[in-house]
Amino acid sequence: MQTIQMPLKSPATHHNNSSTMWAIIEHWEGKDSCRVDNTQKYLFIMLFKVGLDTLVLTLFRRNLYTFFMNVFSYSLVLVDLALFLAITMVWFLGPGQSPVSVCFVLAHGSDMYAALPLPVLILGLLNYLFELGNRTCHGSLHSGLRNVFLTLVVWAMACLWSFHSTNIDMIEIEYEVGKHAQVCKMQDSTSMSFFFAGISMAICFVLLPFCSRLPMWLREANRLSVQDSSATLKSDLYFSKTLFNGQRSDEKHTLVVETGQEVPPLYVSLMLCFTVTWMPFIVISLLCTVMGFAVPSYITVNTLWVECANSLLMGIVFWLKSDNLGPYMDLSDYANL
Repeated sequence: MQTIQMPLKSPATHHNNSSTMWAIIEHWEGKDSCRVDNTQKYLFIMLFKVGLDTLVLTLFRRNLYTFFMNVFSYSLVLVDLALFLAITMVWFLGPGQSPVSVCFVLAHGSDMYAALPLPVLILGLLNYLFELGNRTCHGSLHSGLRNVFLTLVVWAMACLWSFHSTNIDMIEIEYEVGKHAQVCKMQDSTSMSFFFAGISMAICFVLLPFCSRLPMWLREANRLSVQDSSATLKSDLYFSKTLFNGQRSDEKHTLVVETGQEVPPLYVSLMLCFTVTWMPFIVISLLCTVMGFAVPSYITVNTLWVECANSLLMGIVFWLKSDNLGPYMDLSDYANL
């Protein structure tokens, strides 16, 4: 094991779709002092993540095999649970008796999760494009098996990438005079940073031209939601690119429905709903990136991010297919997605 002098917060070095950080496995002061093992802290971190993922899935209550994003959400919880059990085994048996080390589990986990965002987004988008609104494929056994297969392929590719690129060798560093630590290389996901940065720019680009009318639209949506829960699905803020009288809507003209209320174009309506729902999560994620607070990918890639991406992808596909789906599409089949 090599000993080097370096700051504990070293600059991140970019590596394909991820950047490097250091996880402190042990630390001590002086040669004769006791070593402090941080395995228990990583155990509590993974326990918190498993609990968060379970809570998110419980709140959204999605059908298991309906779409690819559904299946992937459940698989993410299972993999998180497997990582938690692996760290528990290391902590219970001790470094000398355990067949793997904490560094092995965390390093492979971070590399594996760092490879997930891009393929998940691509497959999720393609899945919605082919199946959203397709009654023959929706909920069929063939569709469910295909979603399970795609999920297994994504995880298999992530595992292969992890075993190909992961460095599990621990390094002993002296980060201050007389203070030593054993550290292990972790990866965060650059794809996640681009994801949240791109969403933020898209929100500003779409909503800023209508900023003066946003409060009115939000009040109207809230009024309809309070008046009748079914009005949320058939609100005047949700309509296709084709007006009810058969005339094509033009983004340069004000859209008015039969109630006399001014309503936004569909893409603005969808973006507004997405922003109201997910803005706190997006802001926190962006702040972590801007302030340089590095978070490993096995933490940032979670079911909360999957639900955020799922809302974005479904909104994009719904807008693209709005002419075919119709202004009053029955969304009851997708209410729990």
